[in-house]
Amino acid sequence: MNLRKDNKKKKPMQLMLDEISGMMGVSQEMILSRMISRNISDSRMLFCYMAYEEGYLFREIASFLKISRCRATTAYYDVRLRKEKFRPIIARLAGCGTGGV
Repeated sequence: MNLRKDNKKKKPMQLMLDEISGMMGVSQEMILSRMISRNISDSRMLFCYMAYEEGYLFREIASFLKISRCRATTAYYDVRLRKEKFRPIIARLAGCGTGGV
């Protein structure tokens, strides 16, 4: 079952979307769209990773992005498995208060 019992205060998803949008140079509308260009899909995957690390459930993330829960889960693990590619971006976002690796 996908229930997280973290009692910490979660950062709003809209604020995380703003930070990732600014860091990756992709508009929020593009991240929320269904476009599949590399930079946009990387931004979307990074959002799934950061939101899950912040304490959100995959179903909450999927609902926010209007994608399936399975796709949100896959995006999270794609970032985890290719962490070397995303590590510099995650480290910069950690300075924004979204957590780090």
